[in-house]
Amino acid sequence: MISALLVCTGFLIRWGLGLLHPDIPPYITAFPVVFLAGAIGGVGPGILAGAGSGLLIWWAILPFGELNPGQQIGLGMYALSSAVLIAAAHYYRRLMKRLEDEQRFRELVVRELSHRLKNKVATIGAIIAFQLRDTPLIREEILGRLQALAGADDLIASTQGSGAALSDIVALELGPYFPVSRASVEGPEIRFPAKLALAMALMVHELVTNAAKYGALSVPTGRIAIRWTLNQAGLVIDWTEQDGPPVRAPTRKGFGMRLLANSLEQFDGTVSIDFSEAGLRCRIALPDPSSPAAARWLDPSTEAAPKTSFSA
Repeated sequence: MISALLVCTGFLIRWGLGLLHPDIPPYITAFPVVFLAGAIGGVGPGILAGAGSGLLIWWAILPFGELNPGQQIGLGMYALSSAVLIAAAHYYRRLMKRLEDEQRFRELVVRELSHRLKNKVATIGAIIAFQLRDTPLIREEILGRLQALAGADDLIASTQGSGAALSDIVALELGPYFPVSRASVEGPEIRFPAKLALAMALMVHELVTNAAKYGALSVPTGRIAIRWTLNQAGLVIDWTEQDGPPVRAPTRKGFGMRLLANSLEQFDGTVSIDFSEAGLRCRIALPDPSSPAAARWLDPSTEAAPKTSFSA
């Protein structure tokens, strides 16, 4: 069916071209017909399309049964070319099937690894909850960080391990804290590779947790603004809290502060925190996108990505 449809279509096109100019080569439309039939249907339909196109052209366009030596050579070359095209189409089909099989296998492996990871995280969480049952504050901090990593892993797994978008990471960490709109998020769509996505998820989690305990999210009137820009100077993320309780600098640097300070060292990034009385301000900076160091943190698809803006 496929072969017959393609042969008829190709012949009608060649017949129409012949009306425009008599010197159009007779097999000009037959070659794509043969390849398409082979690519879509396989070797059998390709052979039928090649034979059908050749016979139809011989009968309708060439002098049937009275071919001169040049026309005979042309018909023979058409047969040889059709065989090559059918072989190429067959290879193409095998290659596409192999790629599809590999893609299905990769998706199956990712789903299985994601399932096992969730089971392990649940087991680790249960162990931590039991072992630290007498220290609820420490228990909740550790479980929160574990959940942040698990959430980032889910984001990365959903993209077949290619990383995660900054907007998705921010939305994931902010979501549980907002029954109403209390945060504004704005910036270009930026994708991070997997390793940096995990580090960024932990950093955003620490900022959100600190805001919920001591900052803007600990009071009904508090608000958060998250803005990031990407230009030749690099990526800059600004976290600004407003209308919360007065802020005081901590007397000692806990694990969360050390995490914020050191998470981006491996990516040549910096983190600066200002404990302004009006509200905590945090600036996260990563290097110039055109520098060799940016290869460790910037996904190539970022440059053409659209702007992201939403309220949580």
